Amino acid sequence: MGVFALVVSVFALVLVGCGASAKPRHAAPPPSSQADRMKAVVRAWEANLNAGNNAAEVRLFSLPALISLLAGPYGCTCTTPGEVVQFHARLLCSAKIVSIEVRGRYATGVFRLLGDRETSKCDEPPGSLTAARFTIVRGKITAMEQTWFKRPGGPVFRSRALARWPPGPPRR
Repeated sequence: MGVFALVVSVFALVLVGCGASAKPRHAAPPPSSQADRMKAVVRAWEANLNAGNNAAEVRLFSLPALISLLAGPYGCTCTTPGEVVQFHARLLCSAKIVSIEVRGRYATGVFRLLGDRETSKCDEPPGSLTAARFTIVRGKITAMEQTWFKRPGGPVFRSRALARWPPGPPRR
């Protein structure tokens, strides 16, 4: 019995040793936070805007969606994918995200305007800042509103870049 017990003990130690050195096959990435997922939606919106891919913007929205701009009564309660495409086709400037702040279901993005889009002339100088607040529910934009923006320690202002709907003659 002594040899049998010794063989079983050695075999058990070998199995334990092999298990300890084995690496997990597929380590699952840590789950992203709700804020990270919301920021990803805003980044996708910016990427589609800059690429001129207005049709791709539709996939980011839950319809009906409210899109409103600061100047005048312009905006859209978009109920069809075509209305979302048409609205985005009329946006004048490309933009780069400066910051995104998430609070609850709202993600507010501050954007630095880069200049013209392929289909339009930007009416603000490159480098101007503007902001938009996105209401995001279950990973989809349900509302997008241009918002007032205040630089730290500076005055509150808004850019006209998103504010012309529908586009018309240049403002003076």
